[in-house]
Amino acid sequence: MWIAAATGTAPHEQGVANGMASTALDLGNAIGLAVFTVLADIGTEGGPAGR
Repeated sequence: MWIAAATGTAPHEQGVANGMASTALDLGNAIGLAVFTVLADIGTEGGPAGR
């Protein structure tokens, strides 16, 4: 991922490119966790698991 972010980027802008890639990774993880949490909650019909 980091190589792809830096490919074709000017040497003085590679830090910015890697920072953007890191931010995208963090946002993707946060959104993915939220989506999977909602799906898991729907699977338990909104109640506590084991009921």
